[in-house]
Amino acid sequence: RIRQASPYGHLRNWRLVAAIVKCGDDLRHELLAYQFMVRLKEIWFIEHVPVFVRPINILVLSNNSGLIEPILNAVSLHQIKKNSKLSLRNYFLREFGTERSEEYLTAVKNFVQSCAAYSIICYLLQVKDRHNGNILLDDEGHLIHIDFGYMLSATPKNLGFESSPFKITQEFVDIMGGLQSDMYGYYKILILR
Repeated sequence: RIRQASPYGHLRNWRLVAAIVKCGDDLRHELLAYQFMVRLKEIWFIEHVPVFVRPINILVLSNNSGLIEPILNAVSLHQIKKNSKLSLRNYFLREFGTERSEEYLTAVKNFVQSCAAYSIICYLLQVKDRHNGNILLDDEGHLIHIDFGYMLSATPKNLGFESSPFKITQEFVDIMGGLQSDMYGYYKILILR
């Protein structure tokens, strides 16, 4: 019905897409982060570095408005913790099965590969304001960072942010199996590649 009403509905490449409409926010930092992630993703692909990053499409319309692509198969870490009342490790066990199941092991590997990629991105872009509300977890175990408004020394004057160059919490390490685990070792190897 929507396609029939569209003046462009007859075109083969016509499609309906979801978008978050933002007003009152300057999305140029978001666009810069998107462009940077796209370039890094290309480099990692060429160099055969098995990391995962999910750049989110941004359309800047003016200095205070734009459109952002929503991530439909993911939920914020804040929502996970609030709704499930579980640690992230226990959430993984509930969602992906026992520690030895193929689904669980794949989800942990996805988590590590995405955590490594976003650790590098946050370090290089000096991203601040990393909290559980702007880090998502998708249905395959990948972390996806959103909201890059505070990066490259752009921070509000009256707010203090973490001094850590990227977010790697004890809960993240627990999902990997601890500091002595093979997966944590894999995380470190990915960061150094």
